[in-house]
Amino acid sequence: MGNSNFESQKSLNIFKNAIKNLSIIILEEWASVKITFEFKGSIFGQKEKIVLTLKDNLSVLAALKELASQIPSLETLLFKEDSLRNDILVFVDRTDVITMKLLAVSLEDGQQITVLPLAHGG
Repeated sequence: MGNSNFESQKSLNIFKNAIKNLSIIILEEWASVKITFEFKGSIFGQKEKIVLTLKDNLSVLAALKELASQIPSLETLLFKEDSLRNDILVFVDRTDVITMKLLAVSLEDGQQITVLPLAHGG
């Protein structure tokens, strides 16, 4: 009888751990940030601001790639092959992330990415 109670307790603990782990996975899956993309310059046409809800802990570069996947017309304006074009500037909250080598930094909720072509009027 004592052994049966031990097995029941052991099964209950396994079940509790499985539920706890599943809850963590679900929370990680649903964790998200809202990012505003702002475009300056006529090459971007009518697209001025776009707000996307993205997966949490996404880097600046990954966020730009996600944006390009959702709006394919932006892909050639942002990327040449698999790299960012060298004729655009990218700012996160007024920080030049290309010059500062911060493209791999994770974005936080509410941040703004501004893309500016180098060939712009003054």
